[in-house]
Amino acid sequence: MNLIKSVIFIGCAMGIITTFVDITAPEGSLKKQLNVILGVVLVLVVITPFLGGDFQLSLSDYSYSFDFEAVDLSGYTTEAVIASANEKVEEYFSEKLNKNNIGAELNIYSEINEYNEIEITRIDITVENSLDEDQARKLVREDLSETEINVNVREEENEDFKNQAVG
Repeated sequence: MNLIKSVIFIGCAMGIITTFVDITAPEGSLKKQLNVILGVVLVLVVITPFLGGDFQLSLSDYSYSFDFEAVDLSGYTTEAVIASANEKVEEYFSEKLNKNNIGAELNIYSEINEYNEIEITRIDITVENSLDEDQARKLVREDLSETEINVNVREEENEDFKNQAVG
């Protein structure tokens, strides 16, 4: 989808440039040559992304590279893509919880939905302190309001609490 948006955007930009040159160029053979050159550049700009290459536009001191390299996921399986996404989400929430002084371990569960998007279906959070349960749930819920969130207290604290209650 981003590829199509990029092609449309660049095609429109080249169309505007072509129109500007057409208006400002003097009448005669120079104008015809400029239109032919700009027409070829426009065709190349639109076709190049679909061929998997890059298009470089360079004007003396000004240089900008349009990078159209498509991400090739043929070497990856769906599971690897989901695992990578889960790692990124886990890093994000771990950092967010650590900033709020909540020590926690996270397990992220996600899947590819019908729109071919990665959807987080469930997050299991294991906090170190039972006082942090509600705060951890609240912090994650801020970003993922529709996702199932399970918060548990680490087993060691539960055992210590039981020993204190018995002792």
